[in-house]
Amino acid sequence: MRLACYNGSTVMKSYYLLHIASWLSRFVPARTGYWLSSFLGGLVFFLTPSIRRSVMDNMRHVLPNSTEHQRRLIARRVIRNVLKNYYDVVRLPHCSATDVENMVEVRGVENLEAAVAKGKGVIVVSGHIGNFSIVTQVSALRGFNTAIVAE
Repeated sequence: MRLACYNGSTVMKSYYLLHIASWLSRFVPARTGYWLSSFLGGLVFFLTPSIRRSVMDNMRHVLPNSTEHQRRLIARRVIRNVLKNYYDVVRLPHCSATDVENMVEVRGVENLEAAVAKGKGVIVVSGHIGNFSIVTQVSALRGFNTAIVAE
């Protein structure tokens, strides 16, 4: 397992890059933003060997019976989706509640509402499917007290 070590300069560069991306997201239609995120994800895959190796190594553990070619295709999609997730997060400050609701499809909320109505609290456990940061925002918009615990 590889651990990344960041110095203050790297953190600040990331902060400013995300801040600029958030500002720009106000002017970019969502469809264009997702396309651009996917394109940039492809570039990150090809131009950043350390990230590519890390994701490919993870794919070897998750998909042990797959071919190298299959893992490479999936790893590239993973990186593209991560950039799309970042795009969703940086554009949140500029989205209406309806925009945020439209980012996800929610099924079975009546089960959550019934559990919350019992007044004892609810713990929701989910697989990492989609952008969990946005799901939490939707829960808050619907009036649930929410917190997200993630590694």
